[in-house]
Amino acid sequence: PGYVDGAGDAARFQIFGAIAVTPAGDVFLSDFDTAAGRAAIRRISSVGGVSTFLLSPAQNSTDSITPFGISGLAADSAGNLFFADRPGSTIRKVTPAGAVSILAGAHNQRGTLDGGGSAATFYGPGAVCLETSGDLLVIDAEGRTLRRITPSGAVSTIAGQPYPDFYSPFVVDGVGGSAVLLSTSAVSSDRSGNVY
Repeated sequence: PGYVDGAGDAARFQIFGAIAVTPAGDVFLSDFDTAAGRAAIRRISSVGGVSTFLLSPAQNSTDSITPFGISGLAADSAGNLFFADRPGSTIRKVTPAGAVSILAGAHNQRGTLDGGGSAATFYGPGAVCLETSGDLLVIDAEGRTLRRITPSGAVSTIAGQPYPDFYSPFVVDGVGGSAVLLSTSAVSSDRSGNVY
């Protein structure tokens, strides 16, 4: 283990987690630079070259990303990345040039409110995936819901009840908010718009 950029087996990874693959064949994954104490997104090119794509600002920065905080990662056809900043309770967008912005959620404000941009709140956002429509699906793990975010940042809850009885040992099938989710950790969708 280590944190070294380079080609092939000369590269080293420290503690990686979320992963996304672009249509061009590049692989992006979250990692943790222990020496710098920062969260990072590493890029593996289609020929095996490893580089640091994004390194979080220093931890005393108001825009820092907590180490291990990148809990979901997705890539669109334009090369933009989207990830869940779980401790910061936001969903962030990273352009191919590396510019980071908050797509939805209010930094360090936990909750389950739907709405546009910073008017929405998340409670433990985790896995993410992109639908063919361009919408982003997010597992709001501690809120126990499945959320949808449009490209403009509008957030809606499509399944689950915010904060059902936390100790409830069961799940309930149903439509939308009548369903009860217990411990959801991954999400995917197909070309027909079904979500799994």
